[in-house]
Amino acid sequence: FTNYDLYHSPPAKLVDWVGFKNFIDIFTLPMWRETFVSVFSWTIIWTFVATTLQVALGIFLAIIVNQPGIKGKAIIRTIFILPWAVPAFVSILVFSGMFNETFGAINNQVLALFGIEKIAWMTDPF
Repeated sequence: FTNYDLYHSPPAKLVDWVGFKNFIDIFTLPMWRETFVSVFSWTIIWTFVATTLQVALGIFLAIIVNQPGIKGKAIIRTIFILPWAVPAFVSILVFSGMFNETFGAINNQVLALFGIEKIAWMTDPF
């Protein structure tokens, strides 16, 4: 909604309001419309193809792993669940470190910047 080209980027002019002009231009200017339709159509195609392939591959792997007689099912299932579990675990560790009372960035930098005393985030419920 704002114009940040070479001549309007801060600090020269803080804001140059253009409203919905850019959105209108996408549909009215022939070159922009062709580019938008091309990119949008490929995005839709990619979305459907990628989703379909992921679901099909997931079902295929689930059927293969659950076949009777497959050895090491627990290890295979553990390997399959790791991409889901590891990012959440890492996020928990990062936020735990950020909110740590003694060395966390929230207490030592953000609250100290405003002169607020440290908060025991992990122990004090209120």
